[in-house]
Amino acid sequence: MTSQLLDDRPFLKKMGGNAGSEPPPPEGRRSWQKTSLADCESDHGLLVTHINQTHDLLRVQSTAMVCSGIKTTNDWMENYGLESLKLTLEDLMKRGTVMLDANNAEQMEFTAEAVDDFESRLHAGIDLYNKRIQWLLQDSRKLFGVIQGSRIGVLIDTSDITCGPRLLDFQKDLLHLVDEQLCYMKRLYFLSFGTEVSPLWEESRLINVDVLHETRKWVKTLKPSGGCNLLKALKKVLLLKDLDALVIIAGSW
Repeated sequence: MTSQLLDDRPFLKKMGGNAGSEPPPPEGRRSWQKTSLADCESDHGLLVTHINQTHDLLRVQSTAMVCSGIKTTNDWMENYGLESLKLTLEDLMKRGTVMLDANNAEQMEFTAEAVDDFESRLHAGIDLYNKRIQWLLQDSRKLFGVIQGSRIGVLIDTSDITCGPRLLDFQKDLLHLVDEQLCYMKRLYFLSFGTEVSPLWEESRLINVDVLHETRKWVKTLKPSGGCNLLKALKKVLLLKDLDALVIIAGSW
């Protein structure tokens, strides 16, 4: 029986065609075809399978613009100011067309699309500025601002008037500063000053896990130490030549 089927070529052809060939597509359905796309524009990571993923990606991009490398406001505005975002009155006027009215007086006309686009981008810019302001008012930035530089000398006022009333809150704020900003620097130097000065190290240190751990322990040992001899602290820290910025933390908390 087997040999009879194998030799019955018309029967095999009728049932499925030649051996090794693909089966025909079901009736009413087109067969699959291989396609290739060329010159596709980048989707910037937004071609996703669920709308929530797109919202998450857009939120991350917005956060990146707000933080933008933890720059000072002046530096940030150079990248995201009205001029950079092309949201000035001059930018709007460039999108209009000069027309003559019935009295041959010049007037500016704008298309609805141009006005809608400019208005949309203006609202986006306002939202970006509001988020930047809120970001600056959060965490350690609210108390200490945005720390600039990469090799930082930190002078901490430990006078009775500063540390006495709110020592625990003062230490907590300093720990937040270390964990949120100073940990990203290259080198650090710490010195507390009251009536006398008390450096954590004699020289600045390269940032690593041990240095940060030692810094946190030192902050927790700070205590009121008399007056406020800032001049003596400055004379000592200015002898160090490997620092590019000084942060002086002084005053009543």
